Amino acid sequence: MHDRETADTIDDAASEWAARLDRGLSAAEQQTLEAWLAGDTRRVGALARARALWHHAGQAVAREPAPPVMAEERAPLLSRRRLLGGGATALAAALAGVLVVPHFLGDTETLESGIGEVRRITLEDGSAVTLGPGTTLRHSYDGTRRLVELVAGDAFFEIAHDPRRPFIVLAGWLTLRTLESAFGVRAVQGMPLSVIVSNGQVAIGAKAGGAVRTLDANMRLDAPAAADSARVTRLEPDALQRALAWREGMLAFEGDTLASVAAQFDRYGTARIVIADPSLAREPITGTFAANDPRGFARAIAASLDARVTIDGNAIRLSRKAPAK
Repeated sequence: MHDRETADTIDDAASEWAARLDRGLSAAEQQTLEAWLAGDTRRVGALARARALWHHAGQAVAREPAPPVMAEERAPLLSRRRLLGGGATALAAALAGVLVVPHFLGDTETLESGIGEVRRITLEDGSAVTLGPGTTLRHSYDGTRRLVELVAGDAFFEIAHDPRRPFIVLAGWLTLRTLESAFGVRAVQGMPLSVIVSNGQVAIGAKAGGAVRTLDANMRLDAPAAADSARVTRLEPDALQRALAWREGMLAFEGDTLASVAAQFDRYGTARIVIADPSLAREPITGTFAANDPRGFARAIAASLDARVTIDGNAIRLSRKAPAK
């Protein structure tokens, strides 16, 4: 049996890794780092401390001003450079500064779903992923990590516990890391990048580096696709259920504009909802609807908003009624 590694030995190795991270890692070095971190739970915290010391030392040499204080969680907007600071939990502290962006090594597998299709797939480690319509995902496993990239679409992950192999998800400009949790990620063109945690904890950071923040159960992060900001909110149980209703073939909305709702329905079939009037497109919509029934949705909305619906094959047109003469 090997002697337990001393704290001093771990700290020395962590300092070396901090220096390497500062200059950037090659793909081989990054894989070696992942293996080193997985070998002893103390190493993660040691590297976090070493990275913090390296960061502050670099600031002193460069005579740069101190970094801004992180916004409290109640502040709705966080800049990408300050993403996810404050409100740190034990997991966030342990992972701070070590959420490096991995590269795909070896064989990868691509999983896809078609228009209107919701698929639940069990992965080789026992984890499961549910793909929303029009979703593309690729993944690669090795002895030190489980790596997934959400290329586009919706995915809900149920992660099997494996303390030696973190589960890492790349989506947009974010990197997510967890050991055991259940969470959804949305990366749909024209919509904010979002993460919703229903169980466990997920560490999140920007691919470009910087602070790491943990999302706990019933928390959501929304990052506008074209803006350098992110918003973290807590969800009530009913709001969490609505946000993940797509897994059951339902679409739930609360105050969403008719235009954004129509865009969601377009992902679930060949029918297209066209809104002729801009003021009608801005109307708020609340309710739960069957994702595969856009015609039924259009009729219900027309009745609710006193609008006119015209259906011609796969074309569904919603318009304001002409004023009575």
